[in-house]
Amino acid sequence: MEGAAPAEMIFAIVAAIGTPLDFVAQSLEEELATRSYASDRIHLSRLMDAFELPTPPPALDAPSYDRLLTLIRRGDELRGKYGPDALALLTASHINSKRPLKAPRSFPGKAFILRQLKHPEEVYRLRSIYEDGLHVLGLYCPVSVRKHELKTRHVMTEEQADELIRRDEYERPESGQRFRDTFHLADVFIEVSADVIGAERTKQQIKRFIDLLFGSRITTPTKDEYGMYLAHAAALRSSLSPVK
Repeated sequence: MEGAAPAEMIFAIVAAIGTPLDFVAQSLEEELATRSYASDRIHLSRLMDAFELPTPPPALDAPSYDRLLTLIRRGDELRGKYGPDALALLTASHINSKRPLKAPRSFPGKAFILRQLKHPEEVYRLRSIYEDGLHVLGLYCPVSVRKHELKTRHVMTEEQADELIRRDEYERPESGQRFRDTFHLADVFIEVSADVIGAERTKQQIKRFIDLLFGSRITTPTKDEYGMYLAHAAALRSSLSPVK
């Protein structure tokens, strides 16, 4: 609405382990900056550091495999102790603690980027709190790309990469990570690839989403985008089977 202060926005990312999230978050921040929005990136896993859980926080110099496995365990323990939406409540509390003391206690022109959601109850809880102010991005990244990222950038063995991918996609306990069940709750689905052409395509998809969100122009899904969603949804149903 003309003359109105820009509303604060919450962007929550849902992505499988190994997805190049920093590139996506940076691209989102750059696109929001063109709309005069300042971004605050929040790593949900770091919010758990204040909690005493059976598994202690990972050491700063821990190998990537040990660090990521420790974060998965701590997330499971936090959800098991405080409920499956615990990280969502913790995130909302963190954002609230940053608010100015005087009414209306809002952040006009501010966007919070949450990386990342792993359980459907986290999406449900955040939507109940922020309603239309929450925008969930589901990132699709092929297993081959994610495995390559884990093995090269994070220096893991094939077995370690496979174990993390398996645990990340679906864990049996209700409090476990459930990427497969969380992904389809996204408001928009974006394909992420490591090559130059794929990276440019990802940036264009983010731009189209922001254009649509801000209503700067009429933006409808392309045939490729709709086909990509159908293909990815089918792939998730067929290949991301629960751990037995």
